[in-house]
Amino acid sequence: MTCHQADGEDKGIPSITGWPGDRFVTVMHAYKTKSRDNPVMQSIAASLSDEEIAALAAYFSKAGQ
Repeated sequence: MTCHQADGEDKGIPSITGWPGDRFVTVMHAYKTKSRDNPVMQSIAASLSDEEIAALAAYFSKAGQ
């Protein structure tokens, strides 16, 4: 993780810390299918399995608590 960092935040990059897991999964799948526009995130999402997306969703939903 280089953009959002382990804590989900970075200057100029939206925070994903505390996002609801289902929202994270929905957004990542939208990037993966290219129905949400952002070439960098599309590339990252395309490289992740559904299991990895679910694990990241669980991690960031609890981050910062």
